[in-house]
Amino acid sequence: MYKQILLTSTLSLLSPALALPLEPRDTPEFTITSLSATFPYPGVYGVDSVNSFVNVAVTYPDPSSTSGATLNTTCRVDWPAGTNPGPTEWTPCADSALQFRLPTDGWSSLQPRCPQGQTRRHIRE
Repeated sequence: MYKQILLTSTLSLLSPALALPLEPRDTPEFTITSLSATFPYPGVYGVDSVNSFVNVAVTYPDPSSTSGATLNTTCRVDWPAGTNPGPTEWTPCADSALQFRLPTDGWSSLQPRCPQGQTRRHIRE
């Protein structure tokens, strides 16, 4: 009985321990301020061959600021007509200090990152 109680209490502590990152990271907050997109829409009233895009405006902390200032940029990815939109590789934003991608596992998620520190934060809409 003592072993069972010990095992139960150890397991309850093990789950949060595994959820902690292996190393401390400085993870900035990214805020989506606008999001627009055009995708093909097949069907009677749809247009199945359009130039598709995802355009997102992002606000994020200025890494050089000591007063909490923020920076703004836009990120965009395009697909030519006849191409199905899908996952993308890391793409520079208008401010090249920030990159984003649409990942293969649930590509409707935006993943921005700052290349200098390689910090990432996943943003889901």
